[in-house]
Amino acid sequence: MVPSLTLIPCILVISSAQVLELKPGKIQGFDYGTKEFAFAVLELKPGKIQGFDYETKEGAFAEVFLNVPYASPPIGDLRFEKPVPPKPWEGLRDGTKFGASCIQKLREFTPPTEIPSEDCLTLNIIRPKKEAPPKGFPILFWVHGGGYEVGSAPFYGYEGFADIYATHDIVVVTIQYRLGVYGFFSTGDSHMPGNLGLWDMAEALMVGILCKSNDGQSTFMCLKRN
Repeated sequence: MVPSLTLIPCILVISSAQVLELKPGKIQGFDYGTKEFAFAVLELKPGKIQGFDYETKEGAFAEVFLNVPYASPPIGDLRFEKPVPPKPWEGLRDGTKFGASCIQKLREFTPPTEIPSEDCLTLNIIRPKKEAPPKGFPILFWVHGGGYEVGSAPFYGYEGFADIYATHDIVVVTIQYRLGVYGFFSTGDSHMPGNLGLWDMAEALMVGILCKSNDGQSTFMCLKRN
């Protein structure tokens, strides 16, 4: 059964393009900005995330928070189950580096120094470093492509999103979800209905990890105002 979704005011983008991870410097004709460790802190429902400031090529600043867990690691008894909310953590969680990519069959779609993991249900937030308007910033919710078999958020980086969208007062949320057999294996019956990767997307979209409420609308209003 495919999870039902409630429409909320954001932009859902499913990418099918394959490009190199964007690093500071000139890549594919774009001159990207620089990473400044101002260590912004984002208060989430289960704990706090330490991020950083990124200066775009236009001189604007974006706040970046990487490796934000939106579900508990789908391992052990949670493997081949629908995602469940993450457990609270103490202190500051490091949000300055991407989390591991989900396990997939093609290494070409993961950074060469990275080891994929089942513990991969994370999202990343790139937002303008300025006070939000009364109704908040618009949000682009970005889901990587790859035919449900390959792909990852680290593959696309954060720099391009900051340079293109944050400079135009748009918040970007990128996510990772289970791929291949881990996310889409099905027996065609109630024992294993499948589409766990879609449930992951729904969890990242709807669960109130960034707010005090589990209501989807409240979640995005909270994200837009933070």
